[in-house]
Amino acid sequence: REALAACEIAGLFEAPVKPVLVAHSFGGFLGLYCAARYGERLGAAISVDSPIEPPGYTHDRPPSRSRPNRVYPSVEDALARFRLAPQQGCENLWYLDHVARGSIKAADSGFTWKFDPFIWHEFELGDPSPLLQRASCPVAVIWGDRSSLMPPEVVAYMRSLAPAGSPFLAIPDADHHVMIDQPLPFVAAVRGLLAGWPRGAQVATGGGAV
Repeated sequence: REALAACEIAGLFEAPVKPVLVAHSFGGFLGLYCAARYGERLGAAISVDSPIEPPGYTHDRPPSRSRPNRVYPSVEDALARFRLAPQQGCENLWYLDHVARGSIKAADSGFTWKFDPFIWHEFELGDPSPLLQRASCPVAVIWGDRSSLMPPEVVAYMRSLAPAGSPFLAIPDADHHVMIDQPLPFVAAVRGLLAGWPRGAQVATGGGAV
């Protein structure tokens, strides 16, 4: 609803071309939900490193949090504890620092994280496979070729679900956090898609990507 509301407030649904949703990780499932339920209002949806796992597939998942976020005495102390989830290395420390600083807020006795530590507590995603199968607008899938969440068997399963002709693009030397690992190749991939896909349809290539 927030994505659609953003499109409405920005006037994208009244624009000459339809907006494109580009969504990463868990947000990718919400993007596919919009594609399945409101696809007629969209030019396309691009899912970024959002794994739809085949039946019976298992992998290690982080334990659910059971305590509030820690409060740190200074911004520097909080920055020193910042980690990506799932954890991975990152060579673009300037980008990591930017994300970390944007993830901190002031608390009564210091600084803490903005994210809800209990968001995954007793959360069940269900099976997102039908969202990709029922998309009523063109969809594309982008992922990091080193992502632990998108191994070949997951990518193959998603190909089997996606509408025929859906683009699948791996970003070299990128883990799950594709935009942080390879920001310029990621931007180039999205711009390349919007310049020539979907065929026969007009989609937004500038301010119309959300």
